[in-house]
Amino acid sequence: MNLLSLPAIPGLPAPPTRDLRGKLTATILSIYDLPSPAEPNVTMEVGAGYNNEGPGAFPTDKRTTPAQKSSDFRFTGSSVGEQQSAGRDDPRLSDMYGDSLTFHVSSGRDGADELNLKASLPISSMIVGEARDLILTLRENEEDENDDPADDRTASSSSTWSQRRPSQPVLRPTLRLRLILEGPLRPEISTVLAASRAWFGAVDGVAGALSASFGPSLKGLPPMRKVVSSKYVLVPAVPVAVISAALAPAIVGALVVGLPLFLPLFLVAFAAAMGGTVLFGAVAASTPSGRKQVEKMLAPIVTNVVATNLGQRLVYETGSRVSPVDLAGLVLPRDMLGKLFCSLLIDLVGSCSYLIPIAGEAADLAWAPLQMILVASMYDSKFPNAKYFAFAEEILPFTDVIPTASLCWVREYGPELLDFGMKKLEEMSLVPSSSQ
Repeated sequence: MNLLSLPAIPGLPAPPTRDLRGKLTATILSIYDLPSPAEPNVTMEVGAGYNNEGPGAFPTDKRTTPAQKSSDFRFTGSSVGEQQSAGRDDPRLSDMYGDSLTFHVSSGRDGADELNLKASLPISSMIVGEARDLILTLRENEEDENDDPADDRTASSSSTWSQRRPSQPVLRPTLRLRLILEGPLRPEISTVLAASRAWFGAVDGVAGALSASFGPSLKGLPPMRKVVSSKYVLVPAVPVAVISAALAPAIVGALVVGLPLFLPLFLVAFAAAMGGTVLFGAVAASTPSGRKQVEKMLAPIVTNVVATNLGQRLVYETGSRVSPVDLAGLVLPRDMLGKLFCSLLIDLVGSCSYLIPIAGEAADLAWAPLQMILVASMYDSKFPNAKYFAFAEEILPFTDVIPTASLCWVREYGPELLDFGMKKLEEMSLVPSSSQ
């Protein structure tokens, strides 16, 4: 996977035009354990509004070739369905994503009544842009799908299938197929990918020009790694270290005495240094070699996030947009100790405005919405009103000292911990003393 040079992130194709239609492709690979050697007829249906029968339907290729065994059929053709206007003028990916996909298999059985089988799955279980190979258990249309799990290929004694074969349980017919769901990206994702391609192209052009201009002259120099690890670095490093050690107490004392004066300057210098570091790191990561290194770290994370239902909503037009609270839920912990650490960190950041009296309260304008989102993501299910209190506590002057997030943690886990402690005390009091 080539993450940062783009093209190829699984699930992240090149940004398409603003065509909101979805495309679903199903390739039938084989059908096993049918009770008849007759050629089966396979149809595909998406929800109640889209099917492959009637005008504007899914076009299907139903060619089959019997295998050596009478119960096996291998399809040499494919069943391909692409969203058309079957009952709706604008078949969007978001409309498809909430529906279910059903395959109907009909086959004659040596003069008996025609056998009608079906298999269904929710389209939301698929990953947009990724091929998925499935084995679906076929059930009779009148049979309750909740009687047996999807991966149970043996018929129960109460099912219609076993009533037709009362001698012994039989293997259920299975449908093997490959599905691919395609659809448009979110406009903001398309914009980010387009901007990234433009930025990487510009960086590659500058890097190529610098390499052509200075590469020959720097070709004979030793690698920086060898220079840093060599003893010649000690020549300038030792005097600098000696002077720094001698002046360190005086510098620390001056900073302590003049803290109110130096703190704003220190914060400005720190912010400038951090901004420069981030800018330098971004440029370094945008070079071809830097993109390869970043790709190794981020590719598994991107793939795993996009594979989730929340990631699909974030990247593709599969439904409603992801809220900031949902995004925070991707990174915030859900366990007791993790939520405690995050709550303490949230309250610590909120109280940092006291480092710069009066002027620090202006920083609350930016932090208050963020604190509200974080508190809502961790505690909204237990305390729906906590997020409003967190926002008011942070936005009002001189109220940052209230540890809202930590109080929510105490409210959620305090009774449980108190009850656990009381039980431990009771157990200790019931233990007889060993002293005689």
